[in-house]
Amino acid sequence: MRGLKPPIIPSPNGVKPSIITMTNQAKIINGTSYPLTCPDAVVRILEHYRQEGRKVRLKIHYGNPATKENWNFYEVGYIGRSTGSDKIPLIVHNKRSLGGGAIMCSSIVKIEFANQDRGGILYEVSNES
Repeated sequence: MRGLKPPIIPSPNGVKPSIITMTNQAKIINGTSYPLTCPDAVVRILEHYRQEGRKVRLKIHYGNPATKENWNFYEVGYIGRSTGSDKIPLIVHNKRSLGGGAIMCSSIVKIEFANQDRGGILYEVSNES
């Protein structure tokens, strides 16, 4: 096993590459724990906007990724993370908020900018599987 490097997830828009630490229960990227069932594309987006600080609000739609079913439930906010021993991604309501609810990474079917002037959809469960 000599000479093997840890896997790296390329990050969008020139943000430093993320080092992944895998455990039997989670993938840990830059100190943030994500469930093993969370798609890599979702991890890249959440981690990118978490590292950017509270600059961009995202709209996260939840559903069943396996069936592509949208539950018509979404949350809007900035991406942050908890301060516990296992740091998990949080959705933070506004810049003045000190915390927020946990993001259900394994149930995300779509991520888009909250402000449509910034652009459109960042991630959507593909229809081909």
